[in-house]
Amino acid sequence: MKNYPASVRAKLLDLSKEKKVDHTGLLIRYATDRLLYRISKSEFHSKFVLKGSLLFSVWNDELHRPTKDADLLGFGSNDAQDIFDVFKDVCEMEMPEDGLNFDLSTLKIEEIREDEEYDGKRVKVVSILDGAKIPIQIDIGYGDVVTPEASEVQLPTLIDLPPTKLQAYPKETVVAEKTEALVKLGIANSRMKDFYDLRWLADHYEFDGQLLSKAIASTFERRKTTLPEDTPVGLSEEFFKDKGKQTQWSAFSKKLFSTPSESFEEIGLRLRMFILPPLLKRELKQKWNPKTEWM
Repeated sequence: MKNYPASVRAKLLDLSKEKKVDHTGLLIRYATDRLLYRISKSEFHSKFVLKGSLLFSVWNDELHRPTKDADLLGFGSNDAQDIFDVFKDVCEMEMPEDGLNFDLSTLKIEEIREDEEYDGKRVKVVSILDGAKIPIQIDIGYGDVVTPEASEVQLPTLIDLPPTKLQAYPKETVVAEKTEALVKLGIANSRMKDFYDLRWLADHYEFDGQLLSKAIASTFERRKTTLPEDTPVGLSEEFFKDKGKQTQWSAFSKKLFSTPSESFEEIGLRLRMFILPPLLKRELKQKWNPKTEWM
């Protein structure tokens, strides 16, 4: 009988050497992927929409940036016991070919309270692969709007296994939520990953101005954040010239698989060109092209 756990672990070790990436991080990514696969094959698949950094693995042929968790938008009950029951059932699904087992004694549901308007749940569980204990964390938010509608995506697999298919955020909602965060947080914003992700999207995809404006307006309305009338602090020249922010960016950049060639100020200029028109004009009839910008 084939020893799946040992075989999978050996393949992942070879992959981490080939890609020159952190092996522990790759194990977490693998275990998270396979938990999401179980969700996609369960009766609960329609209760979740994929968001966050793992989406970039769909859009980006290369590894986008290191991440140690997954983000979902949840529908239905956000009661901790109900979520526990869902993930208990999912973790008990037997799929021997991926070599994973889940230690149900480690399954925990925690509160996430970033502010008074929004709360969510954090799912933690330890998976086991050939003796290696791999912590998994999935953050679930509730109540956000998705503009345009979510659509099914297929996540790439790290090794030769059936891929995960889940409903997922459109790029417009990703831009909208990250824009809302930088407006709301202002000078206190330390989410360097958002600047990196926004710059990457601006450099790789076209956007319809009206649709992006609508997504931004819908997200701001749902999160009770006032749309700005002028350049917000979080996109200002002063923000990107701030020495403290530049230090944060430098530290973040060193953790990436590929260090950005642009300075933090140059990224700020690019983001102002990309975000300010749909943020401030509301009814933007132009289209964004990575090469020609808004036309």
